[in-house]
Amino acid sequence: MEKTRNISIDILKIFMATMVVGLHAGFLGDISRLFEYIFVNGIFRVAVPIFFIINGFYFFHADRDKNKLEWFKKTIRLYLVWMTFYSYAWITKFKSPEEIIINSIATLAIGYHHLWYMVGMVGAAAITTKLNNLRLQTNLIVAILLFSLGVTIQYCGNYNLLKSAETNNLFNLHWTHRNFLFFAFPFFYIGYAINKYNLLNKIELQYINISVLIGVVILIIESYINFFQENRIGGFDNYASLIIICPSIFLFFIKKNIPSSNKNISLYSSSIYFIHVFALDILRKATNFENTILTFSGLILSIFLSYILVNANKRIKFIL
Repeated sequence: MEKTRNISIDILKIFMATMVVGLHAGFLGDISRLFEYIFVNGIFRVAVPIFFIINGFYFFHADRDKNKLEWFKKTIRLYLVWMTFYSYAWITKFKSPEEIIINSIATLAIGYHHLWYMVGMVGAAAITTKLNNLRLQTNLIVAILLFSLGVTIQYCGNYNLLKSAETNNLFNLHWTHRNFLFFAFPFFYIGYAINKYNLLNKIELQYINISVLIGVVILIIESYINFFQENRIGGFDNYASLIIICPSIFLFFIKKNIPSSNKNISLYSSSIYFIHVFALDILRKATNFENTILTFSGLILSIFLSYILVNANKRIKFIL
């Protein structure tokens, strides 16, 4: 008999994977610059932090059951499989053998494109393992301080707030603020803590609903204000409002307990996340689709490819 699971989280993961496709396809970019920014550099930015919260929530079981080592091995193996798959995109950029070696090491350490998420998750889990014997309040303070530092670095770089141009340019690099320490760990630990301390049953749904509403409003306002700043450089990953809205959305969904033994929804969400960049690469080379059509066609192609991957995973367990 198959084990019953709460597929409300699997459904949430499907929504988040869809957002990531829209984010990387530049959803609405051909229709409205403002609405593209509100979605791509606003609403869709909840996806990755929520994925970290979900992974942190389930990592607690591996930690509690003394399966941490197996969890790390599986995650690193999965990362290496997909880094190898996408090697066509990152190794081919380098010409000389020296460039290939040096840049390959750097790319493996940071992660190609969307695969930085896997590096962040491993680092976040390692920190969580080291800190999990401390008090909840202490760890939450550490997590919020680290997240706040990441947000500060993001804003300083994007608005050139520091006197040093070199430092501003450095802070504009993704890996300086969107990394395992300032971005992944805070959300990963929140998910871990929700499970470990049974916070789910200690917070009433009415407060979660209010928090979701407040978080959505603040996120839209924050992205809206950033859109109209002329001295802004680039987009945003680290919004201050994410620390409110992302845990709230997670709690909202997990409260909606939908029991099922079907694991395929979870596999499809993972597969869409991993394969969608490949799907978008194909469509960009084969078509002239603009952003909105590219988003929907990219999602459809990702679902089709995911069907193949999910079935292949029954025989080759390490691809998902």
